[in-house]
Amino acid sequence: MANVFYLIIMFLQMIDLISITGGRPVMLYPLTFVVSVSMIKDISEDYKRYKSDKKENYRTVRVLNTQTGEFEVKHWELVSVGSIVKVMEGEYFPADLILLKSADKSGQCYVETKSLDGETNLKTRQANKAMMKEMQKIGEDYTQVGGEIQCEMPND
Repeated sequence: MANVFYLIIMFLQMIDLISITGGRPVMLYPLTFVVSVSMIKDISEDYKRYKSDKKENYRTVRVLNTQTGEFEVKHWELVSVGSIVKVMEGEYFPADLILLKSADKSGQCYVETKSLDGETNLKTRQANKAMMKEMQKIGEDYTQVGGEIQCEMPND
């Protein structure tokens, strides 16, 4: 917004009748410098974000192949809504997940959210009791898992 203000002043300086600079745009050089530095900073930040996103998208996770019933290692960018993902202790996972089953008998797991909110303490997550019972019935044949999840729309 400030750059637009300076741009207007620069153009007004070029009108000889109202200018105290004799029609010379003396604001041109400082404005050009400020805009150029700002552009270079924005390009640098965008490039760093691009590299970081690329690095994140090429991490791997085990995703269920519904045809074979086996978990295959895939890049995060290939995980889609509804994919069944197997996360082992100490591994990162690609997105918001719904806990279907845990190695813990009570269906509890611990999640570190340091990359999201900067907190290093572990947060407890609990699998739905009804889902835990269904998962016990299924056993290891995860291709039989199906259902519909209703959740709140994203918000601020």
